[in-house]
Amino acid sequence: MDYKYRAGPPQKVRSAQFPLFQCTFNRLLQYASGLALYFSTVGLALLKHVVPRSLQDVVGLLAPRSVERSLKPGEGRVAQHGLLKKAMYRHPDGTLHLYSALCTHLGCCVEWNPLDR
Repeated sequence: MDYKYRAGPPQKVRSAQFPLFQCTFNRLLQYASGLALYFSTVGLALLKHVVPRSLQDVVGLLAPRSVERSLKPGEGRVAQHGLLKKAMYRHPDGTLHLYSALCTHLGCCVEWNPLDR
């Protein structure tokens, strides 16, 4: 038997030889990286709604009703209320208005503006 050997480095398999495989693999890799980026972004965005940012948030996490009771008439704030952030406002007549602090447009956490009521 006569074997023929080639000198030099091994030849790379060109994508032109397997165009369907190369195209599918690149698209799969692109899709997977885009999906990973999306879920990491969403995860970080949602994390700020759960993780307490101040000592008042820790109090609101452990005893949600204590934050409501501490509001004076005409005062409002965004605070931790259990596992969620809530926008709270106590009307001058004593009525408490309690809303989710999650923006319905983009899903971000709203901040309290003391000039608005």
